[in-house]
Amino acid sequence: MSWLGFNTATSGMFSSQRKLYTVNHNVANSERDGYSRQKVKSSATIPQHIPGQGYIGTGIGIDSVERVRDIYLDKKYRTESASLGQWDMKNYGLTQIEGVLRGSEEEGVN
Repeated sequence: MSWLGFNTATSGMFSSQRKLYTVNHNVANSERDGYSRQKVKSSATIPQHIPGQGYIGTGIGIDSVERVRDIYLDKKYRTESASLGQWDMKNYGLTQIEGVLRGSEEEGVN
């Protein structure tokens, strides 16, 4: 039964290590534009039944690593970003047409 204690300890250490990696990643990328913090979600693993004694815990497991984001702000950003892209393309096209129509003194529509 000592292996259960060892597995519990190692799962706890691996879980803590993964959480530290995530914190390190958050700190390293905190200055990047558009970066959102990550959070590790963990939960207890299924306990082991020991006949005549009951249940003993088997440690912790990592469920997922999720980004911490505001859904409303994400949607707003994407909507505005799409609109900006549309207007940038219109501006580019009109600038090209303006260049052709302006021409020089010898050539062009002037």
